[in-house]
Amino acid sequence: MKENQNPIEELNDLSSILAALKTTSSAPIFKTPLFYFDTLQDKVFEKLEGKPIIVVTKSPTWAVRLQQWFWQPSTAWAFSTMIMMMMVATFWFQKSTQKAAATFALHEEVHHYIANNLDEFDEELLAEYHHLQDSKHVKANLTIEELEHYLNAFMD
Repeated sequence: MKENQNPIEELNDLSSILAALKTTSSAPIFKTPLFYFDTLQDKVFEKLEGKPIIVVTKSPTWAVRLQQWFWQPSTAWAFSTMIMMMMVATFWFQKSTQKAAATFALHEEVHHYIANNLDEFDEELLAEYHHLQDSKHVKANLTIEELEHYLNAFMD
């Protein structure tokens, strides 16, 4: 900017389009009537007076209300925690049930093998087996005579 240049000349130097806007439009584009904003509030209240305000709202359906309730953070956390616990419990119980079934099948297989091949076993071996198994029907500390009596009763 030159030292003695006025602002209008400087505006012409920088942008002739902006300088032309100022010269072509000397009257304001938008005019409001005199004292418009002073009387605006009274005019609005005159129009509202005596007319009831009716607000129509549509009540949400049960599905929308359920969805809104479900997406609350506390509900979502509780539901997801419950699902995870159910999945872990199902996996854990299924695994333990399979293990118990396999153990039961193995014990049944051993008992059937012993019952079918009873004449091939030695009494001391059977006594040791029943001592290890801690059977409900046979006491762990059987004598050989008691074991023979039990085996004879079992075979009949």
